[in-house]
Amino acid sequence: MLSAISALVAAGPASAQANHHPYPIGERATGLAGAFTALSDDAAGAWYNPAGLAFARQDSVSVSATLYGLVGASYPDSLGAGLRYDYATINVIPSAIASLIRVGAQRRDGTRPFSLAFNVFNPNTYQIDRRLQARERNTTLLVSTSDRLIAAGPSLGWRVSDRLALGASVLATLHTFADRVDLTDVRPAEFVQFTSYVESLSVGIAASIGVRYNLRSNVSLGLSARTPSLPIWGSGERFERTVRAPDGGRTTADSTLLAVGANRLWPALFRAGAAWSLADRFTVSADASLSLPLRFVALRAADGSPVSAVRLKAVVNGALGAEWLVRPAIALRAGVFTDLSSAPTPLVDDSRIDQVDQLGATLTGTWFVREASTTLGAIATYGRARVTGVDVTGGTYAPFVVDGEQWRVFLVLAGTTRL
Repeated sequence: MLSAISALVAAGPASAQANHHPYPIGERATGLAGAFTALSDDAAGAWYNPAGLAFARQDSVSVSATLYGLVGASYPDSLGAGLRYDYATINVIPSAIASLIRVGAQRRDGTRPFSLAFNVFNPNTYQIDRRLQARERNTTLLVSTSDRLIAAGPSLGWRVSDRLALGASVLATLHTFADRVDLTDVRPAEFVQFTSYVESLSVGIAASIGVRYNLRSNVSLGLSARTPSLPIWGSGERFERTVRAPDGGRTTADSTLLAVGANRLWPALFRAGAAWSLADRFTVSADASLSLPLRFVALRAADGSPVSAVRLKAVVNGALGAEWLVRPAIALRAGVFTDLSSAPTPLVDDSRIDQVDQLGATLTGTWFVREASTTLGAIATYGRARVTGVDVTGGTYAPFVVDGEQWRVFLVLAGTTRL
């Protein structure tokens, strides 16, 4: 029945997906596919390992990676036998704005004992708007989802010795979420219209620490750990309305509007990385990350009772990148990374969190002109997905789990000015 459709949007601000690495962040890190924990030597590197800031040789201001791209998916039979659900939409993501300043007496290699950075990251943006008509236009379905996360805060790197650096950062998080489903179904004996939406805004805070150690002059290792985020404040609302008009009968309408408290929490995250350079012209780096399991209440009613809960599983991801300094003014970078979902397999009686496991690749070119750099490139991901569909063919609206595919293609434009 229509209550089954309601269950599909009950997840609230759990996120349209539960992926922790949908795209790399930072100018150099993007080209290396996010394999940056053992390097992390620019302002945006604080996202991976704040200790790497201490190895920066210049102060800088950067818009590290602005992404323009297409996000699409295809789910055969997800609305019933023979009815596909496909979409392709434009996403624009200003993923990192960063500034870095070094403090203290300059060392022989150009670094200073302390490096301070302030960053604004956009680690996740996902937006779709899709209208589908079926059964000779007697069934119309509109789905609109917007999921945006912004993290901002200061970072500090401390150069303990020529080989060792420590770092720490604090990030405040702002998460906005909106999910709307509109279904209009005209049948010989009945007209049905269903509308449901969830909107929320939540604020939290998280901290991270890191260490970078130069095993040799051309080999570096990095470790970092981020705490689970703590909720500070959140609010939102959930609305549902059902209109029925039986043939020759009386039209009925039922609606509910519920004010809710909202949470969007990060799991604890651990990163480990290694990097090797040859003659300062060729660099290879590799990363592995572990996200721990997490359970939390995403929406809570005014009386404190839970409206929807989120359950995330542990997940391991990896990245491998390479950099070639073709000339002093030109660098080419390429890499591959995984973005495996921490969402459990969707259940028909569970929250609507898509399970999307993706493999991604990056390719960028950077041009250095005096104290500035400009980067152009691309990021592409493709993966298999398991989502919850709903059968609109027979009027039962029964939910079920369906397999499909999702893809993303982004154009990268980045720039850094060194002061």
